[in-house]
Amino acid sequence: MKPLNGRFSRGNEVFLGDDDDSQSENVVNDYLIPNILVTLLCCPILGIVGIAYSVASRGAKRRGDWVQAGVEAENAKSMFWLTLVVGAVPAAMFLYFVALGGVPD
Repeated sequence: MKPLNGRFSRGNEVFLGDDDDSQSENVVNDYLIPNILVTLLCCPILGIVGIAYSVASRGAKRRGDWVQAGVEAENAKSMFWLTLVVGAVPAAMFLYFVALGGVPD
């Protein structure tokens, strides 16, 4: 693997092509579908921010800027997990109290 603009990307979000400059191994998961799902099911405000990062990651991939695509994908992943926790924890607490029939006296 060779560096792009003198930088390597760590983790599994960005893989640069081999020495023959093949683009077939360039992989960036932009987390668009998970961010759409958490927007619809958990917390719309934070989910929209995650969708914006996902779209920015896709735009960077189209331009061929794999380093920026990896940075935006990391932000999209962070927003996905934050949105999931912020939306799912209150929902789980609500279901827990409904299943118990309310708070015990």
